[in-house]
Amino acid sequence: MDYNRLFRGPRDEEESDWPDTWFTVTGSSNIAALRYDALNRALYVRFVSGAEYAYANVPLDVVRGWVSASSKGSYHYQYIRLSFPYVRVG
Repeated sequence: MDYNRLFRGPRDEEESDWPDTWFTVTGSSNIAALRYDALNRALYVRFVSGAEYAYANVPLDVVRGWVSASSKGSYHYQYIRLSFPYVRVG
């Protein structure tokens, strides 16, 4: 699988305003942090275990939904893990 090609996709204008930095996820026993790369529409997730995954072609509205979700773990599983291709990166 060509992962470089996987992580390229059309962007919305709004996505260019999203900061490319790690955010601590509070209120989750499994997910420690997330980072969204708007240029490549890649979502990086760091778990409490230390494992990191990159999800391809994730739109900004999905990331915003996750940030505001009451259950980060349930949202991640239902709307991200089952919906976007991913690869372990760390």
